[in-house]
Amino acid sequence: MLEAIRPYARDNDDADDLLQDSWLRVMDQLDNFKQNGSFPAWAIAVAENVARTARRRRERTAEQRAAPDSVEEVLDRGPNPEEELLFNEQRELLNSALARLPDRERDIVVLRFIEGRSTAEAAAETGVSVRSVRAIQRRAIHRLLSMFDVMDKIMP
Repeated sequence: MLEAIRPYARDNDDADDLLQDSWLRVMDQLDNFKQNGSFPAWAIAVAENVARTARRRRERTAEQRAAPDSVEEVLDRGPNPEEELLFNEQRELLNSALARLPDRERDIVVLRFIEGRSTAEAAAETGVSVRSVRAIQRRAIHRLLSMFDVMDKIMP
């Protein structure tokens, strides 16, 4: 679930907070889980919704901020160079891993997790069934996770 949340997070701490919020929402919404799909897929969808909502809230808050009163205030609001570097490294790593996926898997991952499309929308866009989208998505996530496991072992 953390991998589905990461694209929406500002940094690792934010991703951890979103993960905790997601599990709380999963527990709250457990009565809404229908047995016609897998629990992990449903939980990931809930997590994505939590993460998207948090991102929208952050964006609205940023837009509502008043203009800064001083140069110091502008400097305080600037991005942390270390966080920005980490974010850029993670983005490059993800892009590299996505490039190694088969075309259909990459398309599904991009549509579902990066563009935030629903399973039905991804199915219509790629010309496959909803069930196939779920299977392809699951397979792609497993491939990505195994790629990251290998990278973790190579890079200290």
